[in-house]
Amino acid sequence: MNKRLSMILLAEWLLIAPAIVFLGSAAVRSMGGRGVGFRVAQSIVAWTAPHVSRADAAMVFLAMPLAVLILGSVTWMQRWRRNEAFRADVLTALGVLRRNLAMGLLTAATCIGGGILGAVVVHMITD
Repeated sequence: MNKRLSMILLAEWLLIAPAIVFLGSAAVRSMGGRGVGFRVAQSIVAWTAPHVSRADAAMVFLAMPLAVLILGSVTWMQRWRRNEAFRADVLTALGVLRRNLAMGLLTAATCIGGGILGAVVVHMITD
């Protein structure tokens, strides 16, 4: 990975990190419970609500993700136009995904089922 791509990647993750933290915290908080994860999520949401104005929220949830979308799309298009190996790799990956769609969906359902089971077990233990 070249230095420019690494910097774009870092910038994109830093731009969406605040929204990921807040939305993840809100999701964990909405599940309820008494564990450490719930208390941390509750603290993040409780601190954020009075400290973030509408303009701040628009920046975190609209402007920054839009910047990531634009920057990522431009980077993708440039890489697609300039790099024949990248184009070949993407087309190969799409072919593999298409041929193995059923197994991909099976894997996704299995992972989601495991996540749900894990969340329920944690909820049962902490309740």
